[in-house]
Parts: sequence; structure tokens; C-alpha cells
Amino acid sequence: VNDVQAQFNIEDMNVDYSAPLLPVRQASGTGTYDYKKDRMEIDISTGLLGDMTIESGKVVIDTVIGDAVGVASIDAHLTGPLKTVFDYIALDPIAVRDVVNDRAGIRGGTDLKLNVTLPTLADVPAEQVIVS
Repeated sequence: VNDVQAQFNIEDMNVDYSAPLLPVRQASGTGTYDYKKDRMEIDISTGLLGDMTIESGKVVIDTVIGDAVGVASIDAHLTGPLKTVFDYIALDPIAVRDVVNDRAGIRGGTDLKLNVTLPTLADVPAEQVIVS
């Protein structure tokens, strides 16, 4: 069987994709997997990242079961405390710590679009994580 395509729903799903980065919690959405392309796409309708709300998102993994190292691309529309954004990017493997010296004093909210691209490796080198 070389031409299998699957559709699936996710509900209240938790994903700890790259510790120590914050896990995605209570995610809901729909997804597809194309065996021939070895590609999975997930459209997120809701979820949480720390104390931020995932308003919408998309996850694309271009190599799921193949032997080659693939790439995961994560796009998300997030709302919530601005401090959480700076706490998140300070964690390994992103490790952008020198942007703000005193994160404890950060106040306010944010409405942002985040893109994280990383290889699908068990141990992701920091230099291969791209955040925009």
C-alpha cells in the first residue's frame, strides 16, 4: 500500500515536542497524513502554550516515518502575557537570553504570530532552531 492518506482529529492533546520548551496543552484541531509524501499537517484550532492561548496554528512535518531527518515547521497565532514570550525564547534550544535582562519586570499582553522551524531530531542543536 503506497497511496494511503489519513485524516484525524485531535482533542485536548498535550505535546511535549522539545523539552525544556513549554509543551502545548489542551490542543484541538484536525490533521492529515500522506504516506506517499511522508508528510503530516495539523491545523490547530485551540490550545495553550504556558499561559498563552493558541488562537490558531499549523504544524507541518515533512518526514514522519522515513529515514531522513525531516523538518517541523510550526506557525501559531498566540495571545497572552508578553512576559511568557520572553520566558519561552530564553529556554534551550532557542536560548535568546540577552534581549531583556530583567524578564520578571515585563508587563502587558501580546497578540503575535510565531514561526518555529526545527529538524526532527531527538536532540536539536540550538543553531538549527529558527524562530521568527
